[in-house]
Amino acid sequence: MSHITIGYRQIAYLLLLFCTFNAQANLRIAWFVPIDLADEKIIFGEGNAFWKHTHKFTAKAAQDLGVELVIVDFNRNRFDYVERALEVAAGKHGKIDAVIFYNFLNKGSKVLDILERANISSISIITNFLNDSLLDNTNNNSVGRPRGLFKHWLGEFRTDDKKAGKELTHYLAAHYAAQNPTDKTNIPVIAIAGERTHSASFLRKQGLNEALNSLTDFHLAQLIEGSWSRNRAKEVLPKLLKRHGDVKIIWCANDELALGAIDGLKDANLDPTQYIIGGVDWNSDALKAIELKQMRVSYGGHFLQGAYAMTLLYDYLNGKDFAADIGVTFNLDLQKMDESIVHLFKHNNQYFNLEQINFLKMSRHYQQVHLQHATNYSFNYLQHLTANVAQD
Repeated sequence: MSHITIGYRQIAYLLLLFCTFNAQANLRIAWFVPIDLADEKIIFGEGNAFWKHTHKFTAKAAQDLGVELVIVDFNRNRFDYVERALEVAAGKHGKIDAVIFYNFLNKGSKVLDILERANISSISIITNFLNDSLLDNTNNNSVGRPRGLFKHWLGEFRTDDKKAGKELTHYLAAHYAAQNPTDKTNIPVIAIAGERTHSASFLRKQGLNEALNSLTDFHLAQLIEGSWSRNRAKEVLPKLLKRHGDVKIIWCANDELALGAIDGLKDANLDPTQYIIGGVDWNSDALKAIELKQMRVSYGGHFLQGAYAMTLLYDYLNGKDFAADIGVTFNLDLQKMDESIVHLFKHNNQYFNLEQINFLKMSRHYQQVHLQHATNYSFNYLQHLTANVAQD
């Protein structure tokens, strides 16, 4: 009969391992998402394809990490958004260890204040608080940086929407110039933006205008607010083309608008492949349109920010504060997806296979306890989503 000898150090390690991963199952993180939750069924309305992706990956991260995900829905209503925060603070959803949210229609500062008073930790994603004053012409909306005025606001993921708007413009202009080398001056651009008071649309428009100021051969024929609506873009684009004549470049603040523009061209019996259309978000339908050459490019990857935030909160709540390693503000560029690389993200005829990523392996807490070593955090969208990257 064989005997197994276990020393004190091994016992201590096993107890630590058991206690650590036993505690993980008790973590409850609330996720503020702009959906309608009816009879426990998640309903994504028009224009919510981006948030559908974001929710899927955030939920996948919670599953990988053994965290209970508490879905807090507000159906893109700013009053419900604040009310839901009050409900979380009041304990309607039970004990909440932390919150992931975004600055919806500039009401994020109210959510921060509510969570701060309730001593609930949070990380914000996608949108940038620092531009609230630009949107409403005031200077009283600044929330500062995480862990400053709001101590429980642990970190923020900020998307460089201005840079995305600028790079999108330059990409479309370069594509047009390559196809039309003799067309040198006064080239018109039609732009379809999102919502006037939405910081992402505001900043992407800034990037558009800055790019056009440097591209002297191109000019903005007209910009309209499309309210992030595919149907709105579908309706207005044929009218804009009639008004402005032979316009080939169509700049769109997101992929829903770009897909609506394609729909509008088809309804007008025009061939989308003869136009140069680009957007933002990496929507699956948009990537398919890129493969079909109906769209040229999409900038995105930011739907992973909810999953990244989940991983950081998991580490923080397990005693591994990420701030010492990477700080509290994460400025992430949107990354380009065009026909040269789109095939890399397709697996079994679908884009972005959820099973290819294990977010637990991104956790430094997990790495130190389970693997006894830790790597640096990585927020590289393309690296995490490439379909042919081997997963251990």
